[in-house]
Amino acid sequence: MKTQWFLDNENLSTETGLNSEQVQKLRKMFGRNELTPPKREAWWKELLGKFNDPTIIILLVAAFLALSIAAVEKWVLGNPDASFLDTVGIFLAIGLATLVGFFSERKSAKEFEALNKVKDDITVKVLRDGQLTEVQIGDLVTGDVLKLAIGDKIPADGVVLEASNLMIEESMMTGESVAARKSVFDGVRVDF
Repeated sequence: MKTQWFLDNENLSTETGLNSEQVQKLRKMFGRNELTPPKREAWWKELLGKFNDPTIIILLVAAFLALSIAAVEKWVLGNPDASFLDTVGIFLAIGLATLVGFFSERKSAKEFEALNKVKDDITVKVLRDGQLTEVQIGDLVTGDVLKLAIGDKIPADGVVLEASNLMIEESMMTGESVAARKSVFDGVRVDF
């Protein structure tokens, strides 16, 4: 099946794929096939952000109430047996809960970054200069013609040009547990 695709005056063929010049031009226009990672806040901002948690706020209110009551009891009412131990205990609980949450979140973020780096090692089969070759997912560009096999992960949005009874498991994106049936695109021209 011979199909011609048009992208900003580029004549893209599904039989030969892109040539090296087109790949460079399209990469310059659209960039790499990757998500821009979110900008991370400074560690101290993340730590202070933990104090916005409703549980921590309630504990802080309780700690300041306990501190006020103990201070009034000791210095205003003159009770020599008044103690600040409850207040110290609540502040220790706040500090512990905040630090545990902070370090747990930092560890999870580092593990997520490590997983994202592993995806860079995944290669896909792509048709370029008339040859089927393997490239890393990040090196795909708009207009690439991919060849997918059973079990492959789909590395980008695309149009199905040829398939037989194609079912795609999309649960990571949609939450649906049933695979979605995909059909072949029957048009000749697509504007991106």
